[in-house]
Amino acid sequence: MNEGEATGLEQEDRAPFSDSLNPSQAKLNLGVTILASRFAANTWRGAQKNKDLDMPKLPKPEEPNFSADTYC
Repeated sequence: MNEGEATGLEQEDRAPFSDSLNPSQAKLNLGVTILASRFAANTWRGAQKNKDLDMPKLPKPEEPNFSADTYC
């Protein structure tokens, strides 16, 4: 196979990252990026609101005894 020649699988791998996107694909990618950005911002805001709530403190669990051989 020549260096300039690519297999079908290699072409498929590069297709989503191609620089020559058609306008509708570029528009779709921009829309997905905007939705992801909104999701991240809303998630961050929700985390900040929950930070102010008093969460119950859970007791620390007992330390495991790794010297006990109970799994054989």
